[in-house]
Amino acid sequence: MRRWQPQKLAWMFALALVFGIQAHVSAQTLIWNLPAEGSWVRFQGTFEQTEARPGAAGGDLDLPPWSEQVTIKALGSEMAEVAGEQKPCRWIEIRIERGKEVDGKLDTGLAGLEIYKVLVPETAIPQGITNQEGIPLSFLPVVKGYRKVGSGEITPIVSPALQLYPLGVLAGYYRTMTVGNAPEDLSTPAGRQSATKYEGKLEVERAGSRTQEDSTIWRSAEIPFGVAGWTANVVRQVKDERAPRDDFKTVSTVKSSVRLSGTGTDATSDLPDSN
Repeated sequence: MRRWQPQKLAWMFALALVFGIQAHVSAQTLIWNLPAEGSWVRFQGTFEQTEARPGAAGGDLDLPPWSEQVTIKALGSEMAEVAGEQKPCRWIEIRIERGKEVDGKLDTGLAGLEIYKVLVPETAIPQGITNQEGIPLSFLPVVKGYRKVGSGEITPIVSPALQLYPLGVLAGYYRTMTVGNAPEDLSTPAGRQSATKYEGKLEVERAGSRTQEDSTIWRSAEIPFGVAGWTANVVRQVKDERAPRDDFKTVSTVKSSVRLSGTGTDATSDLPDSN
């Protein structure tokens, strides 16, 4: 079985350490509305990484790109206790696959498949990027849930919120986003979609490192869960901790571009015994 390239795994875990502690960043990029039970939506795209090699005869190193596929499903509903009250909740399942195309199939290797199944209060599904008090809707609250990575065991999700960024989905979540004035005509594998562009930027700087990210999310109320696609561009720079800020040098750039590839109404769970 093909093994994942260590440069890519190391980069993603480093990014998780940088952004994982930022309260205003999360991966609530994917769910902006709650479709009917049985609905599903699928996205496909690419994940590319370039390693800077100053002075190298061959220039910068472009690592072989990965293919990405993300599927979101609206499953059954049930009443559950939320903040001491019984509230209607919905099971949502997210399947993330990332790997190399081999003989027309996506080879996810040892860790390229992640499945999340979470029970979410129906009232928690966001309709914008902030609530009525202006607080960013950075996380999707979870009543209970389960996670499976590769061929590993199904494990409970102990966090009270769903966070896929950055190991699952590269596009982050931002305190403020620039919203397009009017819907645009977006080309996708599923055909052209009318979608509104949301753009966000983020920079995290420390004494010896700086990470800059910008993302674009295309929203469409006509698509299950409300998203037509997204892109993300992340640049990581380093310098000596005592050096001036002008000494920051780029060491890697990662790009992700994902678009709608299909929808349906016959969703079933990949973790049917986990409820």
